[in-house]
Amino acid sequence: MDRPSLALSGVVFRTPAGPLDAGTRTLVGPGLVGVVGSTGSGKSTLLRCLAGLHPAARGRLVAGLRPPRRHLLLQPPEWQLVGATVADAVGAGAGPALERLGVAHLASQAPYRLSTGERRRVALASLLQSDAPLVLLDEPTAGVDGAGARLTYEILSELAATRLVVVASHDWAWLMHAVGRVWWVDGLRVAADGTPAELAQRLTAGPELFDVVQALRAERLPGTCWWDAEQLAREVLAAW
Repeated sequence: MDRPSLALSGVVFRTPAGPLDAGTRTLVGPGLVGVVGSTGSGKSTLLRCLAGLHPAARGRLVAGLRPPRRHLLLQPPEWQLVGATVADAVGAGAGPALERLGVAHLASQAPYRLSTGERRRVALASLLQSDAPLVLLDEPTAGVDGAGARLTYEILSELAATRLVVVASHDWAWLMHAVGRVWWVDGLRVAADGTPAELAQRLTAGPELFDVVQALRAERLPGTCWWDAEQLAREVLAAW
């Protein structure tokens, strides 16, 4: 498999939510790329654009993908399982992938009869079974427990050894050590990109404040995006 790549030149996508400005930038795999942004900023829409579901209204996108396939998992990923059985949903020769995810015993079951956790594992098995050089995932650990999240990240790292894997995520603890590059989406626009450390510093004004925001998100502001807590964190530090 050749090195997968996406080259964007002044690209503005036409989407149901409005124009999404992706600008001029290039992604070259294999490897992991993160997409961050507040709820409603356009992260999922960007993934759909990169998957080829929305056309470019302006500019040019050149996809260097051999074979020319893309695998997209949106939320919730189990809604994208199509087939009378789990084996059908994952594809021909699904046995090893299902075994890897610990759900081989469910191969003959109907996907809609599985638990949420089981369906998530089957969705990950479909990624392992796919030969798409570009894989795009929207919050793949949303709604899963710690063990499920660890397994998901293990699979993503495995895929990223040979593919270009783009992941929308709010998990900065994972992004900081696992991802080489991050795109920040704000108001249907790719506002910035850089290493996770660079963006964390830019968006939270330093590592100390980053830690405070993470603590606030985990303990005092459940369910909110981490930078929704930014102003409160500034006020806390100012009071200190």
